[in-house]
This record gives sequence, C-alpha cells and structure tokens, in this order.
Amino acid sequence: MRNNYSKLLLMLTLLLTVSLGWSVITDYVFTTSTETYVPLTDGTVHGTDTNNDQVFNAIPLGFTFNYNGTDYTQVSISSNGFIAMGATVASSNTALSTGTTNNVVVPFNRDLISRTGGTLLSAMTGTAPDRVFTVQWANYRRNATATANDTLNFQIKLFETTNQISFRYGYFRPITSSLHQTVQVGLRGASNAEYTNRTTTTNWAATTAGTANTATCYINATVYPANGMAFNWGLATLPQPCQYVSPANSATNLALGTDLTWLAAAGAPSGYKVFMGTDNPPTNLVNGTSTTLLTYDHPTPYAYNTTYYWQIIPYNASGDAVNCPVWSFTTMPDPIVTTFPYAMNFDNVTAPLVPPSWTIINANSDNFTWKTVNSGAYSTPNALRCDFNSAQAVPMDDWAVSPPLVLEGDTFTASHSVTKRKTSPSPKSWKSNTAMLPLWQR
Repeated sequence: MRNNYSKLLLMLTLLLTVSLGWSVITDYVFTTSTETYVPLTDGTVHGTDTNNDQVFNAIPLGFTFNYNGTDYTQVSISSNGFIAMGATVASSNTALSTGTTNNVVVPFNRDLISRTGGTLLSAMTGTAPDRVFTVQWANYRRNATATANDTLNFQIKLFETTNQISFRYGYFRPITSSLHQTVQVGLRGASNAEYTNRTTTTNWAATTAGTANTATCYINATVYPANGMAFNWGLATLPQPCQYVSPANSATNLALGTDLTWLAAAGAPSGYKVFMGTDNPPTNLVNGTSTTLLTYDHPTPYAYNTTYYWQIIPYNASGDAVNCPVWSFTTMPDPIVTTFPYAMNFDNVTAPLVPPSWTIINANSDNFTWKTVNSGAYSTPNALRCDFNSAQAVPMDDWAVSPPLVLEGDTFTASHSVTKRKTSPSPKSWKSNTAMLPLWQR
C-alpha cells in the first residue's frame, strides 16, 4: 500500500512539473532590433570591481514602471546579470528556473564577476514622461578560470510610460570553454512557472522562444550577441477595430461584384481576418481568411436580392482586435426586365452613381465616360451624361448598356430623350443599339 502511495505521489509530482513547464508571461511580446550601444559614463556605482555574487537592493527608478501588471518604483540588482522588480533580490546563477526571487528581468544570467576595472552602474536619464532607467554591466566575465579573459558588456533599459524592457548588448569577446557555456535570457513572473525566455545553440540573431524555464543561450568565441543587438520585450497591444470604407453599412441595391474595403486599423496590425456570410455573425462564405490588404474581392459573384453580413478583425502578434462591428449590405434585384412598359429616368441613384442594373463601358479608357448628374436633366432631377473632349487624341468610345429585356412578340418601341449641353461641342456620332438574343442565351 505504501509503495502504491509513493508511486501515486511521484506521478502527481511529475504531472504538476510538466504542466507548469508550459506557462508563459503572455503580456509581453519579444522583438529584436539593432541599436547603437551607448555606454553609461555617469550614474550610481554598485560595489567595486571585485563584485562576486553581490546584490544591491531597493535602487530607486525615478519613475513608476509597470511590470507584469504591477507598478514598481524600485529595482534590486544582482551582479550575476539580472535585476528583480521591487525591494530585494537573492543572488542566483539560474534566476529564471531555480532562483528564489520572482519578477526578475534577465539579460545575461550566469555566475559572473567583474574584471579589473569593471563596473556595475545604474542611472536614470531623460525627462518625463520619457525617462529611461539603465543598469549596466561593464567589463564583466564568467566566473571560471578558463573564462578569465572574457569581456562582456550589456545593459537593461526600462522605459517610462511604454513600460518597455530592452536588453542592449555591447562589445563581447567571450572565450570558448566547456564551463559556464550557457546563460539564461528572459523574463520571469510571479513564479518560475511563469516565464518567457530565449534559446539558441548557434546564433543570437536567430533565437527562439524557450519551451522550459531552463532554456539557455550558448556563449563562446563564435556564438555571442553582436555589438548593438537589442532584445526587446514590449507589453502586448491589441490592434483597434477598423472602419469600413465601402459598402456603407446597410447599403442596398449593390452590384454582384462589390468589393469590401476598409481603413487601416490603429495599433499596428499585421493583417486582417475577413468574415462574410448570409449568417450573422458571418462565417458561412468566408471564415477568417487572412489578408494584409485593405480590400477583399470575393471570388464568386453574390446572389441577387440577398443580404450579406461582413466583419473585419485586425490582428497582430498579441492577438485579435476585440469588439469589431458586423456590417451588412443587400445586393440588387435580378436586373432582367420582364414587365413593360419599362422606363429609366436615373432618379433612383445619387449622382454620379449609375444604377447597378446598367453597365458602363469606357472602351477608350480615358477620363470621360457615362455617369449620372443632377443638373440639365430632360426630366429632373437626374440624367445620364457622358462628358467628352473633342480636342483629345483618343476618340470617344463609351457605352451605357441597359439591363437585358425579355421581349416577346414582333414589334417593339424604344425611345430616349437627349439634351445637348450648350457649353460643349456635339459628339460626332451617337448610336442607340438593340441586340436581340434567343431566350436560351439570356
């Protein structure tokens, strides 16, 4: 019975360890950049050039910094390449995984000591609300005889207002040694189960996210951070919902090939998810198709006289925008004319739009073509007009095509009223064509 109990306890412990190993600080997003490494030359010196496992507690920041949801006005510094938010820190060679202090910020953690002439320095620079608190390890090395000739220079920068964290790496000349050949790099939250860290064995410019709090980055004569490399940790910011351009919400009588267009969202989206359908919320036609454009062209025509719903959700590395509205539009009725007499005075649209049942062809691709106007109409308020320029080199070749008419019988009468604008010369020719197709071709 005792053996069974021991096995059960061991199994539960293993399960707990595995589940904790996959937790991460989800509020931070990691990016890299290249920055000019600017060494501190003035500030508060912590300890001496004989620092070895030293800690310096309750160092004032000079402003309020929010880390992992909590405001801090102090940090504590370990000579072993990390800081803790708050009034105290315990020295550790593996602060992310087995250290006893939580809420630690770790740019280069190992058993480190200062070289002769090395310094551990902190300073607050800038003016509110853009002040920066910097901690700098200058001329440090790993604490082993084999690595006595290391040269390591790095900083932590904490930015006021944005609460961004940046690890800045300066001049490095590490020695290859089988001792102390890895370091921990990352952030830890309220426990060692809450972390986000980086790992590499070959290239600091191509680190990947660690999947355990013990993940490390190799350090040797060929694998080390380049001078000017920055590891940045920013608070996750979701993009904002975007606004439509067209079609307008609840628009009616739209053509079957109408594109969806919207304005770029605030909050640095990396793309947009498109949802569209006859259901609401919309999913049954387009369900989260991703695009980096600000327009969507549906691959097949819409159905006549149908209401469609659509939604655009901006997203970035932090996630999807929230509270994104759903818009709608209704397509035009079937344009085939079967009821007569049929008349079109173009009064059912707002100039310069043309009824969607009519097709405009600008065959010469110039700036002049058919459009509706609300002045000079034969019957007010609207008329269909084609502007033209008799002096242009490209001859006019513009067509306004009515919807198809289902005509039965032998005799038909068609008429139209034309008004010439006095301020323009007359076109050289005017054609009114009627094309007759068998019923099966319509």
